[in-house]
Amino acid sequence: MLTDLKVTELSFKLIENIGAEGLNSNTFIAQDLQLDATLVIKQVEKQRIPADSTYFNEARLLYLSKHPNVMEIQYGSQDDKYIYLAMPYLKNGSLNALIDRKFLSVREIVQYGLDFLSAIHYIHTKGLIHFDIKPSNIIINDAGKAVLTDFGLAKLTDSYGFAKTSLVYPTHLTPELFMAGSYTSQYDIFQAGLTLYRMCNGNKEFVEKFKSGVTPEEVLAGTFPDRNKYLPHIPNSLRKIIKNALKINPDDRYKAILHMMNDLSDVCENLDWLYEIDLGTNIQKWTEDNENSVRSLNLYELNGEWKTEGYKFTKSSGNTNRINKWFSTSRTLEEAYTKIETILYER
Repeated sequence: MLTDLKVTELSFKLIENIGAEGLNSNTFIAQDLQLDATLVIKQVEKQRIPADSTYFNEARLLYLSKHPNVMEIQYGSQDDKYIYLAMPYLKNGSLNALIDRKFLSVREIVQYGLDFLSAIHYIHTKGLIHFDIKPSNIIINDAGKAVLTDFGLAKLTDSYGFAKTSLVYPTHLTPELFMAGSYTSQYDIFQAGLTLYRMCNGNKEFVEKFKSGVTPEEVLAGTFPDRNKYLPHIPNSLRKIIKNALKINPDDRYKAILHMMNDLSDVCENLDWLYEIDLGTNIQKWTEDNENSVRSLNLYELNGEWKTEGYKFTKSSGNTNRINKWFSTSRTLEEAYTKIETILYER
């Protein structure tokens, strides 16, 4: 039996820093000099790794969690100061970058949501809690699927389903963070709910509020984020899923990610309405493009009132006609949104 320890040389060239992955790491596009391949390298400073973790804890947890929707780990290495984790380079970037660029359709929310929830369900069956579910830790792969990454905070649960963590990032704070020292998979369920919430409403308000300061009282009272504030095209079935995931008491949330997935797969309303804001005019626009026609609904403010206008473009004739019943005037944005919700639910 061969027992000799072999120490070999592994070389790569860091090409571009693509941003901080967490409080103790940076991420780079790199060139593997052995294989002449483009990789992503996560560089973790050794002295900032939590005392209850081994240097290659994250790599081992990723290796344990092989799944189509979990980021593949290709190898781990080290020098005197850093740990390096090599992963595939996925050019599409993160879910966070995607929702910074545009608002998602309900169909996209369901698709990406089922992808990353599938990854969470799988790691939970392996006895893992991720502890850092958020859009920046979900990557869109070359096949257009959402892939869960960054297992730097992940922990294995004990025989009772509990785990402790010595480090948390402040982006997705959970109520139990302020109530207990041991946590269950409900921690991930709450963070998954926050992720879906941001997918529905975009990042702008969430990030602005986070930067201005979120207090424990707001988290424990359930006032951040605002559970009642959604864009009009988000159907009630999807809002209900998020509401259940964001219950303050962990015992009141979904019992398992699988139940959340089952409800999400049943969402079938408003799937293909696309929402955008014209940054030049501040006109909000919803568009639905189907086989025969394109329907569009515009919302804008004029002299302190909110105006809605609707049009239908018929592909066969090339004609555009007004949808008269979609024309209205509202005194407030909230009133206008309520009217738009009713319009978008029409068949």
